[in-house]
Amino acid sequence: MVEAFVQDGTKIKFEGIFQKKSFDKILLDGPCSGQGQRPQFLQEKTLKELWSYSNLQKKLFSKAVELLKVGKNIFSHIITKMKAF
Repeated sequence: MVEAFVQDGTKIKFEGIFQKKSFDKILLDGPCSGQGQRPQFLQEKTLKELWSYSNLQKKLFSKAVELLKVGKNIFSHIITKMKAF
């Protein structure tokens, strides 16, 4: 059985269903920087704005690791051209 939960992953409180080390699988579809979207190349982004994407990705991934049972899997789909770690 699969249950899906949608919420702000940076604000997860470890209570109720969201206990540390309690998930077998996590799908993390984090935000990308949008750098690969050609129309956005016409919009200027500041370096600070671009770095904010990688910082958010790192926070989301860290929370997911805390929720994951030892030896289980995170499936992550984050596309960006900037180094996150």
